[in-house]
Amino acid sequence: MFPVDKFAQLQLPHAQKWQIWLLDEERRRAGFAIWLLDSAFSAHFDLTSLMRLSELQISLPQPDDRWGASTAQCWANFPAVENSGSGGLPTMERVISEDSWRFVWSKTNTLGKQVMLQHLTNVIKDKSADQPGTPGFSYHDKLLASNVLTDFLNLIETDQMEQSIDEAKASTTHKIMALTALMTHNTPVQSLLPTTIRCIYGKLDNKDWAAISDRWRGASGQGRLGCFYASRILHVVRSSRSSHFGTPVSLLQAVLVLWLYSALAERYRDGFLFSRTAPAVVLGPKPLDQMETNSWIEMGWSRVKLPGIGNLLCAEGRTKLLDDAVVLMRSLKGWGISNAYAQILLRLRASETASMAHG
Repeated sequence: MFPVDKFAQLQLPHAQKWQIWLLDEERRRAGFAIWLLDSAFSAHFDLTSLMRLSELQISLPQPDDRWGASTAQCWANFPAVENSGSGGLPTMERVISEDSWRFVWSKTNTLGKQVMLQHLTNVIKDKSADQPGTPGFSYHDKLLASNVLTDFLNLIETDQMEQSIDEAKASTTHKIMALTALMTHNTPVQSLLPTTIRCIYGKLDNKDWAAISDRWRGASGQGRLGCFYASRILHVVRSSRSSHFGTPVSLLQAVLVLWLYSALAERYRDGFLFSRTAPAVVLGPKPLDQMETNSWIEMGWSRVKLPGIGNLLCAEGRTKLLDDAVVLMRSLKGWGISNAYAQILLRLRASETASMAHG
């Protein structure tokens, strides 16, 4: 890659500098795109990661408006992005060490934003236990990542007010990524899919359910916050029809979080539901800072509704959730994995029906 600080010193006509810059930026974007695919497939499908972020000793991509310039003169009219006088955007390694996430977010392009979100997701998921050689992350690292993700989510939802169609699509992908990472961070039970499969095949006995409920009770407020983010994912996917390949994964995880909380709340009301009469809380359409009341997250109560589904915390609500999720999952036709996930949800729906018949 051409050093950014040396590029600024080149004494060449605009046309030549533009061509050099374009080729350099193209290589930079290709490098990050390869890492992004590798990392995303590792995070979503538990494939072994082949690249480390530390291997990318290149600065983050520059804004798309400069990249999209139609002529050399138009390109020259855009000011070069500066970062503390260093002559360009920093590497991801510097973003992490300097904690300059929020500053760089507004300076880089769509791809750069996605790289930042994916790294923060990797911190939250922390696959070091499952993938030897993968760097691990401390509790402090994960807490910092969740705080940055919360800030990014607020920025994304604010910026979505005035965007072109392409910008809105990218922003929706970014929103789902941030919501999924925050849901994962706050959900007390991480092994959602294995737990679901065991439930489908009747291998989840009372002791298993009790152990899961104890784990959830130990962080009940945090778990309800995970449910809030799960409901937001469901709402965003339903209203935007995101085409990103990670969307079916996020949707499946969100539905399983909501299903599990509903099942636990019905089995073990103590520690999950507040006994006093309280107003119904509707989850999904509104961001956290626009909710009329956030006390449900702290205390919990029995009237929790999802748009188009009704009361979540009952068997009928769970089956309606699963019915809607199957239809929504099948609508994500661009990716074959959605068909497999729809089958899982159908099996879970059938197990719910069987439980209701025996109950």
